[in-house]
Parts: sequence; structure tokens; C-alpha cells
Amino acid sequence: MSAALWWDPRVRENLPGPPYAYPRFATRPLGEALRLGLGVAQNSNPPKVQRPCLILNENDPHDFIDPLQPDARTEKINTLLVEWLTR
Repeated sequence: MSAALWWDPRVRENLPGPPYAYPRFATRPLGEALRLGLGVAQNSNPPKVQRPCLILNENDPHDFIDPLQPDARTEKINTLLVEWLTR
């Protein structure tokens, strides 16, 4: 069963940020994305990429990248992502 949780239950649909940001997220797609990553990691046929990765943090990574988000740190995060992904 999937649930739609508020990104911030204190402000609910009045979430600051770009108008295209949905104020909730569904738990089932998040679980499926994590299950997909685990399946790739455990697959006996390696993927065509050298090293797949999933970058997680305690917040929402695209909020740090999207320049329309109030707390975006686009320049810093893009620099880190390029560094991490090209090692």
C-alpha cells in the first residue's frame, strides 16, 4: 500500500519553492526505486556502467540542485556531484 506524505507536515500544501513542486511524495515509488537499486547491486550480470550509485541524504537532493528552491545550493551541489560521479 502506498501513502502520500507531506514533505513538510507543518506547512502542508503551502510549501515554499517553485510552483511545480508537489507538496507530497508517495512512499511506494520511493520503495521501488530503492528495490531497483538493490536489484542492480545484487545482479550477477553487471550493468554497463562502471559503478552505479544512488546519492541519498536526509533531505531531498533535488531541492539542493533546483535554483528555484528557497534553500538551493546549486553551484556547490553540482560541483560535488560532478566530483563524486567522475572519480
